[in-house]
Parts: sequence; C-alpha cells; structure tokens
Amino acid sequence: MIVVLSLLFVAFLFGIWMGLGFYRRITLKATANGRVATRYAKSGTRPY
Repeated sequence: MIVVLSLLFVAFLFGIWMGLGFYRRITLKATANGRVATRYAKSGTRPY
C-alpha cells in the first residue's frame, strides 16, 4: 500500500512538472506571436 501511494505521489509530481513545462512553452510561443494567441483566445480553443 505504501509503495502504491509513493508511486502515485511521484507520478503526481511528474505530472505537475510536465504541466508547468508545457504551460511555459505555450506562453513563450504566445508571446513570440501574439496574433496567434489572440486568435486562439477569441475562438476559445487552446493551442495544445
């Protein structure tokens, strides 16, 4: 049981880390070309 909980915790931390990386990459892309970001914001869809 403890092993399962620790594995879930590691997977949770890894998911947060990956999510932050994706978010940073998207924000960097959006600042690089703001026109595309505003188009996505208007249409309501996200670039990922």
